[in-house]
Amino acid sequence: MSARHHVVIGDGLVALEFVAAASLSPGDRLSVIGPQVAQFGRGVAYADEPADALWRYAFLLNSPSDALDPDFVLWMRDRWAWIADAMRGRRPDWLAAGQPYLDRDDIGALNVPRRIYGDYLREQAEATLAGLRRRGVHVDLTADRVTGLEPGPQGLALTLGSGRVVQADSVDVATGGPANQRLDGDDGPASYPCLFGHEQEITERLKPGMSVCCIGANATMLDVLRLCQCVLPERDIRFTAVSTAGRLPAALYAPYPFRLTEPDIGGPYETAAAFLAAMRREIDRASAAGDGVAELRGGFRKVFMEQGLSRFLPDPAEARQVTGPIKDWLLGGTRDAIEDFDRMMADGQTRLVAARVRGIEYSRACAVVICEQAGGVARTIAADIVINCAGPGRSFNFDPLTRSMIDRGWISVCGVSNGLEVGEDCRTTIPGLRHLSPATTVIGDHVFAMPLYDAGQLRQVLRGLKAPAG
Repeated sequence: MSARHHVVIGDGLVALEFVAAASLSPGDRLSVIGPQVAQFGRGVAYADEPADALWRYAFLLNSPSDALDPDFVLWMRDRWAWIADAMRGRRPDWLAAGQPYLDRDDIGALNVPRRIYGDYLREQAEATLAGLRRRGVHVDLTADRVTGLEPGPQGLALTLGSGRVVQADSVDVATGGPANQRLDGDDGPASYPCLFGHEQEITERLKPGMSVCCIGANATMLDVLRLCQCVLPERDIRFTAVSTAGRLPAALYAPYPFRLTEPDIGGPYETAAAFLAAMRREIDRASAAGDGVAELRGGFRKVFMEQGLSRFLPDPAEARQVTGPIKDWLLGGTRDAIEDFDRMMADGQTRLVAARVRGIEYSRACAVVICEQAGGVARTIAADIVINCAGPGRSFNFDPLTRSMIDRGWISVCGVSNGLEVGEDCRTTIPGLRHLSPATTVIGDHVFAMPLYDAGQLRQVLRGLKAPAG
């Protein structure tokens, strides 16, 4: 049998799992292509930062560490002296905030910096690639973007940003989730279309007493707050978050002793409405018994991953309608940052505004966020710095390669959940080509009850896939 060439496009967690699952023989070739492939495994979510960056360890995992990956907790225990030393003198001080958990030797309850999880992924990536090389697989890492992909008689032809064309027998695309939805004026003289990639500009601009306005009240907004805490004493922070709901995610507290909600959903149900009513009853029952969002999220996720949503809601068309409500009901966020926001709100330094943002305009002195509150009431919010943290919304601004795959009908967007749909084992309509994103909500006949933005759930899904299609 002639040697095969398998290509993985991407440099983050999904790409790493695709590589780990690849069925390659001695003499085969593996190419990993991505703009940050030198830090393969991290991707954007767990990116490294310059050693002198104030925010290097500021952005925390949304979930307690053991809910993400129990092996990660063991990895941290072996390196705890290094972790504690690296945190010395940094603010905000997540180790101090986690002291009650450290006192009971519960490292897994901590929401540690995402960069540290990235260190863990880097070690796994290096070990995975080393294992492939030992087996005789030729491994190439290419720092570039794939700008074109064409099927042909010889397999798949990939055009890189450099102009080079690469031939492959099979390809896995793991280029990440959608970018922020854009808003009019979000790239003006005092505004930024997203946080990530603009941290240095924001920290250089930010001065004591300046007002910061975030469009969105989600995990990225909480990252912006922590960025402000890196730069300024808390007494000098003036911070507003604007969102249509006007509320924060629920803080995720690791249960102690460990337990998960054990829902009795019943079913099967014929309609999404009947299923959601049963699930809502179980959420209310468990909440009344003292279960928090972490117990609820973990318990329901366990049930759906083990039994499948189809066990409770067999009709795929009905199943597609439940992802949005379940996401809203079980929305959670980083404990430390939410506690800080609430504490600072009591002191008048942070505030939440319930409104829909229509755009950003500029006066000579500042940016002006144009909003519409309930009942169509107009409102404006002046700020020295505005950061778009709105998330993808329903616009789903995917990378050009994924967008091209959608436009050509190789993968599709679910008209109900607005997530991506791919075939069994992430196959597209093109032989030898697969695609997976955190925004994927349907794989083959499997409709996911909960989005795949949780890294632990995403890894579990990937490890259940079959070898790449050839």
